[in-house]
Amino acid sequence: MANNVSGARGLLSIVLLSCFVSSARPAMYDVAKMEIDVKVRAQACDIRPGDADIHLDFGNVVKNDLYQNGYSDSKPFAIHLYKCDNRIARSVSVRFVGRESWRLKGNLAFNHNSLAHGATIALETGEGKHISINHSELIYPLMPGSMQLNYRAYIQGEPRAIENRRIISGYFSATTVFLLNYD
Repeated sequence: MANNVSGARGLLSIVLLSCFVSSARPAMYDVAKMEIDVKVRAQACDIRPGDADIHLDFGNVVKNDLYQNGYSDSKPFAIHLYKCDNRIARSVSVRFVGRESWRLKGNLAFNHNSLAHGATIALETGEGKHISINHSELIYPLMPGSMQLNYRAYIQGEPRAIENRRIISGYFSATTVFLLNYD
């Protein structure tokens, strides 16, 4: 029973330019000039090797624990940043993006190939503050050198599935991408 957590790199900008020449007027061409100014900044931190693809294993989650408590024990994970240069940026913001549960807004839904149903994955900061998938943006002051951003994940039963005792056991996985933005 694994939760796949994948990493992404800071801000990515892609500019595509396309020119199309019409064959309707072969003797004449329209000419246009376009200038684009782009400021490329160095990335303020590097992600520690291995942290761009984080896997959490919840082991065996007992349905009765979800029926009784509503959630499982949490599993800690961290994003380690190193070679941070606070001359390039003063802060780093983190946002988790993924398929949001429509039954428990803000929680991560299981992937479609999961056999288990009736539960979701909730994320929280190391201090226990709920992180809403696709909505929460966590901002941290950038420390020179190395930083560790601590989080926890846990399985949370959907209220109706708990009420009707309809949590379905089986393998599950979920995927989220964390986005880092330096400012």
